[in-house]
Amino acid sequence: MAETELYPPVLPKQAISEEQIPSEINILLCVDDNYCSKLYALLHSLNQTTINEVSVYIVYRELNVQNLTVLLKIATQLRMLKIIPVKIDDYYYEQLRLISLHNSELPLSMYYRFLATKLLPQIDRIIYLDIDMLVTADLTTLWQTPLGNNIIGACRDLPFTEKENSWSYRFLGNKGNDYFNSGMLIMNLAAMRKINFFERITDFTQKAANSFLLGDQDALNFFLQDNVKILDSKYNMILSYIDNIENPRPVIVHYCGYDGVKPWNLNMHVNYELKVKYLNCHRKNTRDLLYKIANFPKVSIVIMGGLKEKRKLEGLLFQAYPNFEIIILGDNAFSSEDFADIKYSSIESLAELVNAQGEYFFFLDARII
Repeated sequence: MAETELYPPVLPKQAISEEQIPSEINILLCVDDNYCSKLYALLHSLNQTTINEVSVYIVYRELNVQNLTVLLKIATQLRMLKIIPVKIDDYYYEQLRLISLHNSELPLSMYYRFLATKLLPQIDRIIYLDIDMLVTADLTTLWQTPLGNNIIGACRDLPFTEKENSWSYRFLGNKGNDYFNSGMLIMNLAAMRKINFFERITDFTQKAANSFLLGDQDALNFFLQDNVKILDSKYNMILSYIDNIENPRPVIVHYCGYDGVKPWNLNMHVNYELKVKYLNCHRKNTRDLLYKIANFPKVSIVIMGGLKEKRKLEGLLFQAYPNFEIIILGDNAFSSEDFADIKYSSIESLAELVNAQGEYFFFLDARII
């Protein structure tokens, strides 16, 4: 879409001097009380995959005592992460609140990343990540990617860009192929400060937000359309689209989209092997972290009558409780590999429960779960 009266002017192509990339990786995350618990898997996976220490800036406006306490506990357990909470003050929060959310189902916290240049004056480069992501490999190569004459680096939003009648082409016209998903952004904060990015993007968004379909993502795409470097999609691999990609090797998996394929939802209809793999991987990271920060009693879940349908376990496997085992009494059609990271065993009689490890027992009828 060419620039029209519907939208304010976009940012002209900038002439940016060569960027000096810091050695230490900086990560930006934005949360509120509703999303804080979704953050655990991302933090744990980042800690498990990074080679060198990473600084993680967690931007928030208000968090309840429980969420703040959990974040403090997490900070003591993840030795490769330096977690730094950053609170938004009243002035900048009120500036963001001027943005109209009339046509958006997204929370205001999605716009917190606009404040990066203001809240982190000492940082010149940062990688922004949505919280519904999982890191599967070290991010050093991504971090060291030069942006050239661009303010940000991002990956195509393939569910849009691969369809020529999609929103991206209606929105950006012949630039629709470069419509990016804003869940992962390399941000040149030094260059963004020089152009007064916060003031300009908020002014643009305040004037145009009611015309957007995808809120902050549309704002960034339109405003920065001449100032973005498109990166390999492995750095923002959208799970709902992964079965359309030949030999995907994601570095960052993104559980976004409107199809409901999220690790914290029931996904009994998902049969594609890679989707199941990464759903379970996310759940495992959540459980592993929760196990480290709290003393959860062991629970033995005894499934009576054997188990012939794996889908009946979905209600157990998707939950975040970190310390339970599954015991199947009767015929079982599956191997231990089918249970992801969950401890599993089969028994032939109730007498064998003497070997169970649980402090508490739940008995479930396989015919009804």
